[in-house]
Amino acid sequence: MTLTLTDKAQPRELPENEFCEQQLYEALSRYHSMLRSIDVTIQNPHGSQGRRQKTFRVQIRHESGEIMLIHRGEELVSALAAIVKRAEKAVSRARVRYLTRLSGEI
Repeated sequence: MTLTLTDKAQPRELPENEFCEQQLYEALSRYHSMLRSIDVTIQNPHGSQGRRQKTFRVQIRHESGEIMLIHRGEELVSALAAIVKRAEKAVSRARVRYLTRLSGEI
């Protein structure tokens, strides 16, 4: 999966967490009907070798629950691409479980 950054905002025009939220909303656009909110928190602790390693905490609330993803990386765009890929899989699985549960109730 290749992440295509939108032309609406480049990484430096918005705070990193807002930029990540915007990119996740766009990447998960086919699931908008089930999404409630996406929150991204970025921490910048120093790694064991003195380098900064960002910790991305992504919380996705949807109709039937919540998904929490944690990713560590140094570079924003590559970390975001990995997060988007994991988020798509997680939301897709949650949607299948939700639809299966609904079909059982009918």
